[in-house]
Amino acid sequence: AARPLDAFKPGTVNPSAYDLELTTDWHQVMLFNPTNKRATVKVALCGDRAKDGAVGLDPDAKWRAHAFWDDSYLGILGAGDELSIELNRLECEMFRLTRAEARPQVISTTRHILQGWMDIADECWDEAKRTLSGTAKHIAPGTEESVVIAADLPDGTLFQLDKASVSEDDSAAGVK
Repeated sequence: AARPLDAFKPGTVNPSAYDLELTTDWHQVMLFNPTNKRATVKVALCGDRAKDGAVGLDPDAKWRAHAFWDDSYLGILGAGDELSIELNRLECEMFRLTRAEARPQVISTTRHILQGWMDIADECWDEAKRTLSGTAKHIAPGTEESVVIAADLPDGTLFQLDKASVSEDDSAAGVK
């Protein structure tokens, strides 16, 4: 279950930041505006979870951030950064934070708010072929789902998509 990050910060009446640590390299962070007016909600990526209400990520790592409801890639974040968003009253945003590796990575899908946890299997990077592959489970023919792949690396290198393909079985079922 997701745990509230700011529940014990002085002055907190209703928590606004929650973390679901799926693995040490993958966190789902929800920011929620519990007030009755538009407000900025934010959480530090690194720092003490109990004292600071931070996510508590490895400060020596870089993290890719993707916002689910906005379907926007926020780029690569580091130790001094925070997630911050302006939200309407009682609105939330779900972020996927993935430890950045020096290769292209799947950083989100549009099928489920866990952004790939339920539907991506076998993600594999072949360094020799410089190929990212994997399996995305689809809901049903005719439904739409996107897989978001980050191709900007921590050192600034950009990768370019050469091709994407769908298995013969999925193609026969109407997946494009």
